[in-house]
Formats: sequence, structure tokens, C-alpha cells
Amino acid sequence: MAVHTTSGELTMPEVVEQLKEKLREYPNIMFALLFGSHAKACQRASSDLDIALFFKQPLSGLDFLYLINELSDYTKKEVDLVLLNSASVFLRHQVMKHSVRLLVRDMVIYRKFREQTITNYNTYKFVSGMGRYNRQVFRNMDLKSQKY
Repeated sequence: MAVHTTSGELTMPEVVEQLKEKLREYPNIMFALLFGSHAKACQRASSDLDIALFFKQPLSGLDFLYLINELSDYTKKEVDLVLLNSASVFLRHQVMKHSVRLLVRDMVIYRKFREQTITNYNTYKFVSGMGRYNRQVFRNMDLKSQKY
């Protein structure tokens, strides 16, 4: 028996199960990840569903819009899709770090993508100096906290 919230909204496990069921209908999707507020369990009734998808073959613009509409109609929620095939390394890393797996059709492709994302992100951090910047920010925070 399905458990609904007092407002009649679907619970998080119900939303995840609905998405898993619907995404299985698309053989071109190699893996799908839920991220954002629903993955962190801090969503509101008005929160949209953030879903990251990796496709075997690229989608056309119209197919992409059709998929957004299909998933929105199916879940009764607004859906934002991220195409991992063409997303920035920073976004790919954030999605991989803070997500719930909805579908993994091919574990080899998923693991290869995950490892490549980590490698690219670490290279990006090194080349951009982001790691040095973060360390300096934390040092400054420590110095400020020691004054009080």
C-alpha cells in the first residue's frame, strides 16, 4: 500500500519508484541519477525533480523536450533534466557526488563515466587553482575564529 504525505503528495520512495519504472521504458538511457533537493531529502512540495541522464546516442532537441514533458506528466512534478554526456566537469562531479541512482542499465559505462568525471574534476581543480583557493579560504576562516 502506498504511503502519502498528509498533503496527498507522493513520498520520496514513491517518487523514486515511479521514476525508475518510467525510465526503464527508454532503452537509450544508460543511467539516470536523481540529484538536488529530492536526493538530499530536503525538498518542498513545490520542488522540482532534478534528473541527470547519460544517453547511448545523443537526443535531438525535440526528443529532449518530449522526455521532459513525459516525465513531468508521469510524476506530476516539474522536471529539470541534465544531459551528462555534454555537462561541464563541475556539474558532472556535483551530480555524481550528491545523487541517488534511479537506473543503471550498464554498470561498465556508469563506472567508466564516474572514474572519468573524478579524474577530470581533479585535473580541473589543479589547473584552475581551485584547491589552493579553498585552502586559503579555510585558513582565513580559522584565523578569524581564533580572534574571538
